[in-house]
Amino acid sequence: MENLLMLPDIDLNLLRVFDAMMRAGNTTVAASRLGMSQSAVSNGLRKLRAAFSDPLFVLGSGAMRPTAKAEQIAEHVREALLQVQVALDDRQLFVPSQSNRTFRIYMSDFAQFIFLPPLLDRLRVEAPNIGLETFEAQPKDVKNMLEQGEIDLAVGYLNPIGNQFQQQSLVHEHLVCMARADHPTIGASLTVEKFLEAKHVVYRPKVRTGVSFDEEVERMCAARGIRRNVALTMAYALGVGRLIAHSDYIATVPSHLASIYRDYSEIQIFELPFTSFTFHVVQQWHGRMTDDQGHAWIRECLAGLLNCTSNSHAFVREPIHH
Repeated sequence: MENLLMLPDIDLNLLRVFDAMMRAGNTTVAASRLGMSQSAVSNGLRKLRAAFSDPLFVLGSGAMRPTAKAEQIAEHVREALLQVQVALDDRQLFVPSQSNRTFRIYMSDFAQFIFLPPLLDRLRVEAPNIGLETFEAQPKDVKNMLEQGEIDLAVGYLNPIGNQFQQQSLVHEHLVCMARADHPTIGASLTVEKFLEAKHVVYRPKVRTGVSFDEEVERMCAARGIRRNVALTMAYALGVGRLIAHSDYIATVPSHLASIYRDYSEIQIFELPFTSFTFHVVQQWHGRMTDDQGHAWIRECLAGLLNCTSNSHAFVREPIHH
């Protein structure tokens, strides 16, 4: 394998062009992500092809596909760029109020609903120029996304993914039930019988971002011989409160999601009428970023949002009694 930084006519900008092309497969998209013109990306690609004596990317199926040579060097290029970025970040003092850094965070729409509003409130006061970008993908992709630097953090109901990754518990969570205040059959208390009789809304995202709490509810119910009357399945958590407030449906959701609606007179929140389970919402990151000042700062922000800074290195599921 060639020493990438010793090849003639290769500089860091060309490596960034190569990496962007590997991710995008399109010069227009790569240029947009790099903040460059399309002609500059095309010119960079021409220099890369000359340096490596290989076309690197060829047109196929509507996109520029990497050649075997490009696939061979892609991981090395990405790692080199990450190491340079870490070195530059370590050399600079991170000052939140002066930074315009963008943090990329993997989380579900549910996690965004809970964490983003208070996080944005803090950024507005302490770091108004810092940007955020959220990602949603399959849990199996988290490890690669963190390794490749595509994201800075992963937040959600996530299992540990390896020794080179760090994990911190953000909040200890359990399930509760939401219903409208004047629900015709539930009234002021929730029994097992009322729980079974009611029509249920369930949240099953098309893209799973970790542990599915609805699958856990199903297992919990099955273990007790309980079968819910599922009337509506939602792919997104956004809007569940409004739906509950204006229907006779009920929903079993994590307590921190329900707490957002505690001040809504149209909604009442109940503990489940049977033994439930608890779990941790965690943040995960690659170990190479642990000492990065900016990265440590955004982790501290997230850890402090719900007044929880305890560490956890294992996914926890334990019974609770109401």
